[in-house]
Amino acid sequence: MHYIHPLTVTQLDSLRHQATQIVSMRLSRAEPPLRKEIVEYMLDVGSHMWSMRRSKANFFRIMGVLGRIQTVVGDMATQGERLQFFLSWREPRATALFVIFCLIAAIALYVTPFQVVVLVTGFYVSRHPRFRHKLPSAPLNFFRRLPARTDCML
Repeated sequence: MHYIHPLTVTQLDSLRHQATQIVSMRLSRAEPPLRKEIVEYMLDVGSHMWSMRRSKANFFRIMGVLGRIQTVVGDMATQGERLQFFLSWREPRATALFVIFCLIAAIALYVTPFQVVVLVTGFYVSRHPRFRHKLPSAPLNFFRRLPARTDCML
């Protein structure tokens, strides 16, 4: 019913006020007794009102989301520049290796059924840690050493 007929803001505020009253009456009889202001603070009664502390916290959360999107986009740009370097023919050795790798991969994927490729890839990715190497593979190491324009940025 909450999805079909949701409660209005005034109804929610009234329910919140009634819950605060009930809890504060119950806790005022406790030992040691708690005042109504403490109960309201604990229940965050003024959550719908503007707060400088809450707005600063939300602002820093948004700024953090923006540390991270900017970082991810920069990493993607770096990888794209490295991939473009393969096909730019500025480094003929790297381009030749990449073209040969693509040709061999295309032939291998054409000859083998797709299910076998998925099965072998799954076995390779989920292999036991004993069979994994601490160092990155040679192609990945070569790819990471390719130049990118991150060094010349301000």
